Amino acid sequence: MRNILIISLAIFIASCGNTPATSEAISIPAAPVVKTEKPAGKIDPVCEMPFDKAWTEQTIYNGDTITFCSETCKKAFLGRPTKYIKHS
Repeated sequence: MRNILIISLAIFIASCGNTPATSEAISIPAAPVVKTEKPAGKIDPVCEMPFDKAWTEQTIYNGDTITFCSETCKKAFLGRPTKYIKHS
């Protein structure tokens, strides 16, 4: 059994680098790099995650709309908003 495994492995390794002469090389183009700009300074005040357009959780605090990455962060903020508001 061990000899069969060794022979099979040797055949596999020998055949990995060989391609038939009639086949053409396949070139796969690289995916384009897309840079998404995030609003400067806009973060989740609780976990400090950078803004993402997919966020749906929001609240209004002192006339400002604050957006959160999750309902968990929104609940944490509503529990103690003064802890998360940065005063300049």
